This record gives sequence, C-alpha cells and structure tokens, in this order.
Amino acid sequence: MSCCHPDHPSQAPRTPSLHVGVCSTSTDPMVEVPGGVFRMGSDDPLGFHDDGEGPVRAVRLHPFLIDATAVTNDSFARFVEATGHVTDAEHLGWSFVFVGATRSDDPVVEQAPWWAAVEGAGWRHPSGPQSGIDNQGDHPVVHVSWHDALAYAGWAGKRLPTEAEWECAARGG
Repeated sequence: MSCCHPDHPSQAPRTPSLHVGVCSTSTDPMVEVPGGVFRMGSDDPLGFHDDGEGPVRAVRLHPFLIDATAVTNDSFARFVEATGHVTDAEHLGWSFVFVGATRSDDPVVEQAPWWAAVEGAGWRHPSGPQSGIDNQGDHPVVHVSWHDALAYAGWAGKRLPTEAEWECAARGG
C-alpha cells in the first residue's frame, strides 16, 4: 500500500485516519497519513521548475501527522500575542501579493509576473496597508515565511512537514 497511489492497480488507497492531537499550545485536529510510496513532482511543462517541481519521482514516506487545516489568522494571532513574534514581512515592510489583489502601480516580479511587491503587506494586511483581517479569523494566515512557520510550529509543539509529506498530504494522503 502506498501513501498516495496504490503500489498495484488492484489495491485501493487507504483513507487517512483522523486524530485529535493535543500539543503544548495547540488543540487543532491532526490527520494521520499512512506511510508508503507516492509519486512526487510534476512533468507538466507549465510548472515552475526553479522550485524543483519536476520530474515525477517515487518517494517513500514513514507515517506522519499533519494539521487537518491550514493555520488560521486567529491561531497565528494567539502565537504572536504569546511570543511577540515579528514576521519576516513585518521586518521587511513589504511582501508579495497576487497581481489581481494589488494596485496597478505595485512593482511586478519579472520572473514571476503573477506576484507584485506591495509595501505594507503582511499577515495583518494581506493585500497591503488598506486591507485587514477583520472577520477573517478562520481564514488561512498568509505572508508567513518558512522562518515564521517554523517559529509557530515550535510554539504549537509541532514540526513543519517535509516537502514530500506536504505534497503527499495535499494529494489526499
């Protein structure tokens, strides 16, 4: 049995079991993803190859737990309040925003024209200083770097998934 695809076409994939994990500061439900082999990556020519999206390759994983949902604005706000954490975007004073959510005068990233560098964008102001997260407490937190996510995971008594774990879980485990 594999993680995301059966080893043999006649094998049916298993459904991950749901666990409610109680960590030091988090009671968010977690999903157990069974170990096995899955096909990671993409051979799609439209992929962003600089991110290592391809080629497709077989990867073996041990069973692991992952949060059932993305970290929310409310959860991240509790972390910031408890620790005083300042995100990388807040340190820099800007972050990347999808072009459709920005003003037309925001500078676009040449290598990734779907992103614009927006002054004042951060987790509290996702589209720039004129935006906010009021009434969006249950939305996924955005403008969080790997360093910010690592700090949050440590505070929550958890760890970040590996890239392979993340892709396997995103494909349905």
